[in-house]
Amino acid sequence: MDTLRFIWPYVRPHWRGYALGLLFVPFSVAAGLSTPYLTGEAVEVLERSPGQTEELWRVLLWLLALSALGAASLFAVRWLVIGASRKTEFDLRNRLFRHLQALDQLYFKHARTGDLMARITSDVEAVRTIAGPVVMYSARTLVLLAAAVPLMLSVSPALTLCVMVPLSLLTLAVRMVGPRVHASVLRTQETLSELSSAAQEDFAGARVVKSFAQEEHEIRAFGEIAQRYLERNLEVSRIQAIMQPILGGVGDASMIALLLVSGLLMLRGSLELSELVKLAGYQLALIWPMISIGWIVNQFQRGRASVDRLKAVLAVEPAVKDPPSPSIPALGAIEGAVSIRGLTFSYGAVPVLRHVSIEAPAGKTVAIVGRTGSGKSTLVSLIPRIYPVPDGSVFVDGIDVNRLPLELLRRSIGFVPQESFLFSRTVSENIAFGVEEPEPEDIYDVAETTRFSKDIDQLPRGYEELVGERGVTLSGGQKQRAAISRALLVKPAILILDDALSAVDTQTEEEILENLKGATRGVTTIVVSHRISSIRHADRIYVLGAGAVAEEGTHEELLRLDGIYADIYRMQLLSDELEHM
Repeated sequence: MDTLRFIWPYVRPHWRGYALGLLFVPFSVAAGLSTPYLTGEAVEVLERSPGQTEELWRVLLWLLALSALGAASLFAVRWLVIGASRKTEFDLRNRLFRHLQALDQLYFKHARTGDLMARITSDVEAVRTIAGPVVMYSARTLVLLAAAVPLMLSVSPALTLCVMVPLSLLTLAVRMVGPRVHASVLRTQETLSELSSAAQEDFAGARVVKSFAQEEHEIRAFGEIAQRYLERNLEVSRIQAIMQPILGGVGDASMIALLLVSGLLMLRGSLELSELVKLAGYQLALIWPMISIGWIVNQFQRGRASVDRLKAVLAVEPAVKDPPSPSIPALGAIEGAVSIRGLTFSYGAVPVLRHVSIEAPAGKTVAIVGRTGSGKSTLVSLIPRIYPVPDGSVFVDGIDVNRLPLELLRRSIGFVPQESFLFSRTVSENIAFGVEEPEPEDIYDVAETTRFSKDIDQLPRGYEELVGERGVTLSGGQKQRAAISRALLVKPAILILDDALSAVDTQTEEEILENLKGATRGVTTIVVSHRISSIRHADRIYVLGAGAVAEEGTHEELLRLDGIYADIYRMQLLSDELEHM
């Protein structure tokens, strides 16, 4: 019942398709059961008056008409029910995707991409099978039993009992095998997720695999997972292989019982040949639906396993969500003042940031610098609420970010993370990702600002060049400039550059920074960098050390302090001198 309760909300919007489709089931069944009845009538006509062809033709015409009705009804059932199940699948898959999009970054740090792909594809397809074929075949089986058994009883109650006793053993077989199918299918689906994750990681990390000559190692590791997947699929197949002969054997036993008992009755003269033909026809009509019970059970158990996996994902509550009573800035838009007050944050038990306080007035440029692991990236990720933010610690325009609508907050921020992610689309589509219908001139302008336009002009198709998965056809510096262009195009009130020029050479960096001065006039700019050259002209510089603000001031003030900042500066000067020797 839990499985049906899970599926029902997605089925309910399409109930008319299901209802209309199931309405044709009785017509399809009636047409099918008319064949043995009319065949028996034809036999009776031949026995009674062998030369009477007129009545025989009438029976044959009825057989043709009812066969056509049965075919049309079956088409209507399949078209409507299967069509409604496809719409159900569409709604469920969109619901799952929408839910995944709402989850915070912490969830995706632990979730495996291949596992999520398996759930949104094969698991959703398994649920659709319950909502479509399982519903259709179950309805046909129930209606056929409800119609065929009374017809058989009307001919011979004794023979009906002989037929139905073996068929009833199917219930016992299904009850015994069903739980084993469910457990086996669940293990198989979990291994499929593992297999998908391994393949996705190897494809995405192909450069690393080849660089370290680990192809054979990865092939062996993938083969081991594939072997487990094969073994678990074979386990499911073994159970199904046991089920099918049992079902077929029960059907044969039913037919043997019918022939034995009917033969005795005919010898005694208490059963006519036409009645035997009718009973045999009804019994044959029941065999396939009874055998389909095994298929229905297998598919239902497979769907149950998939429902359990989908419920596990949908049960995850996003840690970052819209506030119940959001606060809207007085002007309806964010101006860009950022204030971080006594922020302490941790991913687990150990705090990453401790009592951090930073002020970034609207329209000013603030820089954050520090050694690796000092918490710089974590700090700037909290401004757009990429991770859950403690109440009363991060403010935009004087409003706690936890009180701002997420869409308003994030649309007002141009965020360029350390790792620039590009989609497998054209250059222009990647730049325009955050804007619905951008003007081509605007795309060209931001590409010019980031000095990306000269690289684009060298591509075979220019702005319409496909960049490949994750921007594989572009260099690290080109991907970073594409990401900065994307952030500038949204015309943000707050621009966050998290070490966004680390893959760019020094000369290009200076050109981009000079262009950004004009492009970001009036924009609150927060720059995280390991290069002093990138942040020396900032209005205020904050130095992080061990997750806390160790120093703050302008470039000159920090040099006079002769602390962490001054050490970093001297090390970079020495490094530059060594490079030019």
